[in-house]
Amino acid sequence: MAALALWLVNPPGVRADPPSVYVAEEIVLDEQRVEPATEVFLDTPAEREVIEREEIERRPGTTAADILRTVPGVRQQQRVQGERAAVSIEGMPPEFTRALVDGRRYAGEIGGVDDLSDLPVADAERVEILRGAQALRYGSDAAGGVVRVDTPRPPDGFRSRLEGGGGEDGWIYGAGSLGLGDDLVGGWVRYVDERRDGFDAPPGTDGVVVSAGDQSERVSRDVYSKIRLDPRDRLGLTTRLGWRHDEESKLVAATNDGDREERRWLAGQDIAWDLDERTRVSGVFDWYQVDLDSDVGRRVAIDEDEFALRMTVDHFLETGPLLHHLTLGVDASRPELDLEEDVPRFESEDPRLVAEPLTESLTLAGVYAMTQSELTESLKIEAGLRYQLHSDFTPRLLPQVAALWTPWRRDDGRELRVRVSWGRAYRTPSLRDLYQPPVPQLGGAYFLAGNPNLDPEHVESVRVGLEWTPHRDAAFAFTGFYNDIEDHIRSAVAGSIQIATEFIDPDLSPEEQALCDLFGDALALCRPVEAPINSPLFVKLNLDTVETRGVEARTRIRLPHNAHLELAYTYLDTNVRDSNVSLDELPNEPHHVVDAELGVELPVVATRVSAQARWRGRALTETSGTGLLSFGTAERSDPSLVIDLRLVQPLGRHLELYADLFNATNERIVDSYVVRGRTAFVGLRARFE
Repeated sequence: MAALALWLVNPPGVRADPPSVYVAEEIVLDEQRVEPATEVFLDTPAEREVIEREEIERRPGTTAADILRTVPGVRQQQRVQGERAAVSIEGMPPEFTRALVDGRRYAGEIGGVDDLSDLPVADAERVEILRGAQALRYGSDAAGGVVRVDTPRPPDGFRSRLEGGGGEDGWIYGAGSLGLGDDLVGGWVRYVDERRDGFDAPPGTDGVVVSAGDQSERVSRDVYSKIRLDPRDRLGLTTRLGWRHDEESKLVAATNDGDREERRWLAGQDIAWDLDERTRVSGVFDWYQVDLDSDVGRRVAIDEDEFALRMTVDHFLETGPLLHHLTLGVDASRPELDLEEDVPRFESEDPRLVAEPLTESLTLAGVYAMTQSELTESLKIEAGLRYQLHSDFTPRLLPQVAALWTPWRRDDGRELRVRVSWGRAYRTPSLRDLYQPPVPQLGGAYFLAGNPNLDPEHVESVRVGLEWTPHRDAAFAFTGFYNDIEDHIRSAVAGSIQIATEFIDPDLSPEEQALCDLFGDALALCRPVEAPINSPLFVKLNLDTVETRGVEARTRIRLPHNAHLELAYTYLDTNVRDSNVSLDELPNEPHHVVDAELGVELPVVATRVSAQARWRGRALTETSGTGLLSFGTAERSDPSLVIDLRLVQPLGRHLELYADLFNATNERIVDSYVVRGRTAFVGLRARFE
């Protein structure tokens, strides 16, 4: 009953802002509060892992990319298109994982790869990781999972947080938030300003994607706000407004040239109306726009905008002894792309070298129904069906089901859980996947093009897990997963484009050379031969099948004196079956990954120390930095070990000093990418409520 009531009050899809204060019953024994038993995942049928505010502040870093760096199964990759932390979950391609703030799109290209480094965690209340197919609530392209950052509800009163610091490589960081309100109206605004220089690649980095160099610089400014209005006890309105500006300069190390500038605006209006104690009607209207101007690799201007609407009805129902949370929802969106490519002049008349301005749009819509039911004290299920529509493709039915069985449970927190989930998803090509004209990369070294004949990608996912809590301070989890991706979209060689011609001296025999020395150009065989200069053309294609499968094992232990330890091992195997590419596995996906996280609070002085570590085994490399399968090689990377540290020292009731050491092992190459070496950072934060 309590779990379903929580679902109704805060439905995961269109969630009302979480209250600023959570009230829970306290059990007091020997004058000490009994903490809840240790667990890896929440007590829900689908795997949901939550990192609360206290743990966010304990981990080193300023963005979701930093906080999730060693979360098992969550992997991050760099991309030359600008993504510093393209995220994938358990081998699923990054295009299948959504990174959201308050459940909505926050940064990045529409339909493209989400970047965790664009999601600040200053003032974030929690970070949630949902694994497996999440198409029901979050859209058909959330086939690999969702990373969700939730920000605070505008308060009933006053709340302010300030944070700032600096570190090596010209790193300057500042963030501040202010919340003010009463029972009727409240507002909250957050501002983040971060700037940082680039870094040089170490010697001997042939065969990997090199960095932009220490002359490059990135400056990010981010404003995000929410306004709350509660005109009636059962009616709530929330307005969301946001602006972000990323500017990167001197990204081409050889010439100290190449700039990328991205501007993003967002606005949204939420309404939540509780018709009675059992029924809630919610509505969301969102507008999102992103502009990108770049001359890194090629000159391009991209202007994208999207309008989205979502309505849901949540109802709490009892049928005899059974309890159900029913959800009916409908959503629709219309993304539009304006693309202008400035193709340089080549000594060729190939008509494909002329890229006209492009304006395209499409419409997506979905209708879904689901139930979350507590059938018995030990069995919960979550099942639903989504009907996905697309203006350019055939509609699809997307079922999803998950079950949680707790066959053994004790009052002291010991228990055994079995979790099973299965789902289908359907990702349609983005507008750039479909319509991008052949455009030169790196001055014409190769060309990339979309394909209007692409088919949607179809995904089927299965997960089976066991979670055992033998003691209230220890939990173990074992999960097996399998994902089958049909018609996976990647780039493959599809011919070449002539960009120029050159004259080549003929290859002559000694006798022919003697004649040429005597008669010169008067003989045809002595004249230079005109030959074309071609660049390879890569076109988006549908691969036959890509499979990802593996096992994840985790243990989480709570130690005395507010210490804790987490260890995890993930085995991942990827299999590519297609005649268009020469590789049989995905690049940058090592078979073996080991994660560790240790937190300790020292007595008396209350100093908190946290250490995070990730060891990655050998992985197939790809040297283009685009993340495209066909750019791979047969080479494998060396294993890598990266350790991050944070030390936090309270300086009173409202003030804390912290120091971070990133990449303490000074690892410089991870998979296909050069990474920043050992870096120190010192910060100060204050809270007032």
